[in-house]
Formats: sequence, C-alpha cells, structure tokens
Amino acid sequence: MSNLDQAKTELPQEARGWNWGAFLLTWIWGLGNRTPIALLGLIPLVNIVMMFVLGAKGNAWAWQNDTWKGIDHFKRTQRHWAIAGVIVWLGLIVIVGGTFWGVQSLIKGAGGYQLTMETLRASPEVKKVFGEPLEDGFMPMGSVETSGGQGRSDLQISISGPKAAGSAYSRAIKEFGTWRITSLVVVVDGTNQKIVLVEP
Repeated sequence: MSNLDQAKTELPQEARGWNWGAFLLTWIWGLGNRTPIALLGLIPLVNIVMMFVLGAKGNAWAWQNDTWKGIDHFKRTQRHWAIAGVIVWLGLIVIVGGTFWGVQSLIKGAGGYQLTMETLRASPEVKKVFGEPLEDGFMPMGSVETSGGQGRSDLQISISGPKAAGSAYSRAIKEFGTWRITSLVVVVDGTNQKIVLVEP
C-alpha cells in the first residue's frame, strides 16, 4: 500500500484518542497538519469550542490529511505537537503571571498605597468598625503614575478585619517627592456605612 493510500484509510485503533497538540495549539496545529478547519480557532468564542473539537477529532483529521510513514511516525509527530503545546502554554502562564505580579507589586510598593494603608490602620473609626489587625487584599485595583518627584494614584483596596470587610477608595498625589492623600473613603460591605477619612 502506498503512502497516499495509507493516508486515506481509517485511523488505526492505536492512534485514536485525545490529541493534546490540537487542543492546545488549535490553528497552529492545523497549519502544520493540513487541517484548515482548525483556522476557526482564530475566531473569538468559536476558538473555545474548536479546542475541544480538535482535541477529539484531531487524530482522525491529521491521519486523513497527510501522508505518514506509519503509525509510529504519526504518533511520534503528534506527541511532539503535544509537547510544543505544553511549552507554549506554560510560557504564556509565566508571562501573564509575571506581568500580573509585577503590576501588583508596583501598585503596592507605591507611596500612595503605603500611605493609604498607614492612614487606615491609624484611624480610630476604622479600628472600631473593622477591628485589628486590618489586612489589605491581594489584588488592589487602580492606577499609579510617577515621574521623578511628581505622581498620583487612584486606588480601590479591599480591606478586612476581625469584625468587618470593605473597600477603601483612595486618591493621592506626590509633590516634590512627598505623597499626600486628597481623598479617602471606606465603604463597609453589606451596609450603607461610609467612613470618610479625607474629604474628596
């Protein structure tokens, strides 16, 4: 049987199963395996569906759309695609995670953030409502801009203590190297209570 005839036969039993390379790399795998339907993976939302379709049907389509020297050649090639997919995804996770961690560290390390937390922890009213110790959340939201001795921050910080949890909304500016809070309001979760520490 020629390679061409072999490519058109039904997928052998030992090659059936989930194709991790097709699942993880979708359209990239499709280009390398002559499977144009995988290009649907470029369409937002459709790409999520195509991941599972390609994972389930990838082996059959790859077998039909290419010429293989044998089942071992086919399985070895698809295994390489799976390894490449894992490497790409791990790389993306590291890049995205590193970027996220870097942004969070930048915000928490800014003087406006630190001054906000110092002000909150020193406030008798905050201590009364939230208790001690007052903890800040893992993921603050907002923006921080600095340039030399000037800067500004606009932050939303989740806070919690033994008695309550809530959010602190802080605005601060940096002038001549020194941070100053211009607005600081705390909203207590589950209530309409607001604690205004610095008038907007």
